Amino acid sequence: RPHEKSLSEPRESERRAPSLSPEERERISRNLSVSQRAALVGGGLGALSNFAAGNAFGATILMVGLAGLLVSVLLLRAGRLHLSAIVFEITLVSAIHALAAAGDGIHDTAMVLYPLAILTAALMLDRGLLIAVTAACVTSTVLLVHQRPPIDWDVLVNTTIILVVSAVAVDLLLRDLIHGAAEARTKERRLAQAYAELEARNTELE
Repeated sequence: RPHEKSLSEPRESERRAPSLSPEERERISRNLSVSQRAALVGGGLGALSNFAAGNAFGATILMVGLAGLLVSVLLLRAGRLHLSAIVFEITLVSAIHALAAAGDGIHDTAMVLYPLAILTAALMLDRGLLIAVTAACVTSTVLLVHQRPPIDWDVLVNTTIILVVSAVAVDLLLRDLIHGAAEARTKERRLAQAYAELEARNTELE
């Protein structure tokens, strides 16, 4: 019956959700928590430094960013891992772009933080999130270059290449490491099973 079918079949949102084992979810949660703490400390120190230097606008940007990071932390503690990661990445990329736009544009030191945003996205093991964050970083780079004409095409092309190559390299490296770890765990389980079977046969022979 239609009602029984709707109960037995998973909802569309559940079928689309990435399948994570409890161990993977715990590892990703730890990675995100470490990233959040580092961003909170860095953002706090940066806000104090800007206040001390008389840069109230830069300090305000960082304070708004800290508020976004706190929301991400609360979501993670509430068990909303994926939403917490999304809020974290949006906050991080937005803060970097705002700092660069208010500073020296594409040549601002805040630009060096974009690879960090890509790295933390890769640690979530969500390729869709990684692609979205990389696209956001590239879009920000384009906007920053157009902010101050004439357009420096060399800087734009080189920065875009660095961001894309960084995303691809980190993604491939992490997935290779995870695949290798999974294979090692599989071999350990097979070895343990073979040892248990051997012990059982020895017991029968005795």
